[in-house]
Amino acid sequence: MLISKEYNRQGIAPISQSHRRTAMRLFPALLPLLAVAGAAAAQAPAAKPAAKPVARPAAEPRAVAIFMAEQMVALRAATDGRVVSVGATEGSPVRKGAVLVQLDDREQRARVSLAAKAAGSSADARAAEVRRQEAQARLEGTQKASAKGAATDWELRQARAAAEQAGLESRAAQDRQSVEGQRLSLEKVMLENYVARAPFDGRVTRIGARPGMSVRKSDVLATVVNMSTLRGETFVPVARYSGLKQGATYPVVFAAPFSRTLPATLIYIDPVIDGGQVRAVFRLQNTGEALPSGLQGSVILKPLAK
Repeated sequence: MLISKEYNRQGIAPISQSHRRTAMRLFPALLPLLAVAGAAAAQAPAAKPAAKPVARPAAEPRAVAIFMAEQMVALRAATDGRVVSVGATEGSPVRKGAVLVQLDDREQRARVSLAAKAAGSSADARAAEVRRQEAQARLEGTQKASAKGAATDWELRQARAAAEQAGLESRAAQDRQSVEGQRLSLEKVMLENYVARAPFDGRVTRIGARPGMSVRKSDVLATVVNMSTLRGETFVPVARYSGLKQGATYPVVFAAPFSRTLPATLIYIDPVIDGGQVRAVFRLQNTGEALPSGLQGSVILKPLAK
């Protein structure tokens, strides 16, 4: 056959008669399968066109700030001494003025007692005042007698000198009593050096003393923190300086595990540029002490709408 000859010229073996008969017997059975495949292809949905890329909004300008407790103080020993009592534990809430650590103050209390007695004793001052009044009365009597010629000039001079001396002694006694009063006040102030009190309402985070322990001046006795308000400082590029509004409220984003956004008020903008940046200070109300001190937050530099 012509087709077979063509295949032979291309190096393909010719199809035998048995192969042709087998193909003719199978062809009727394949017709239904071909029909089903064609119908499925006709019903397949047309491919959707590729979606156009969506433009992402520009990222909001942010600045990282570390938010610390606005009120935090380490109470240090004002004098050397021995701890006799500790009035708080770590983590306990305290009120302003509460005694946290007490040092042995018996010697200082004795000084206060002596100073109080000296300041309260007015006997010397009263006696000096009586002498002054008597000397003044004698002077007045001598002056009257001198006017009548019953007293000599020498007697008058002596009366004047005695009155002046008595007056000086009275004023000196009054000054001594005033000094004793000042010494009493000073001794009372020194007595306060033996006690560490909470300077504000807050929470004790550390206790550095225990009963019987000897401490030196400037040793840390306790640390008190008020967590109700946090203060965060950050540096903002000078290009955004004009956009900052003191007194405005800005959102602060805190990452996991806290995962929340809270408002913070911009309370201060440093007018001095440092390295192309300005310092900005934010204050955040920490309701329920939900956030710890020292937490990093991301300040979105776009004020919240009022």
